[in-house]
Amino acid sequence: MTAAYKYGYTFLFSGLIVLLFSACGGDKTNTDRLLPEVESVEVSATALEIISTETIQFTAVASYSDHSTRNVTSSVTWTVSDITMAFINVNGLLTPRGSGGELNVTSGYAGYYEKTTVNIVPLISIDVIAADENMTVNSTYQLEAIGYFGTEEENSSSDITERVTWTTSDQAIAVVDANGLLYTYTAGSVDVNATLFDVNGSLELNITE
Repeated sequence: MTAAYKYGYTFLFSGLIVLLFSACGGDKTNTDRLLPEVESVEVSATALEIISTETIQFTAVASYSDHSTRNVTSSVTWTVSDITMAFINVNGLLTPRGSGGELNVTSGYAGYYEKTTVNIVPLISIDVIAADENMTVNSTYQLEAIGYFGTEEENSSSDITERVTWTTSDQAIAVVDANGLLYTYTAGSVDVNATLFDVNGSLELNITE
């Protein structure tokens, strides 16, 4: 009686294991069969030509075998052909480093690769402009930095006042904050410099009592 009970218990328990194992295996097979496959990846950019103080946002959208689409920008592997010219982060944002020229941006996702060529127009010069040339001590004056992009023969300009690094040749006479606001302290001659990347512009100012 005891032996029969043990045998029956063992048989039922083993059958339960087999049943559970079969059920789990069946679910996994059905799930794998239902997963859609990537059929294409489309890459777009907000611009194909920019000046070196601007950025480009890349976006990647995958199309699947079930006719659905998904934004996979942050899952893409992004690379650039010249890291000294620009870098691109994991979210597809391209930021120039200063130099200009053609740059290839490559995206890779699920075995699909695409190359996009963009043109970065370099900064070639900076003009520092003072709204008031008659400056006195203990005063503030707004300065502007105008950047020129392209070549000497053909270029465009843009206000880069808040992008440049401002310095003066003598901080005892005057200083400039990050927004281009000049503070004068004592009388004298001082050079104001605006620098971005490796380009510098300067203006000599005479401060009077």
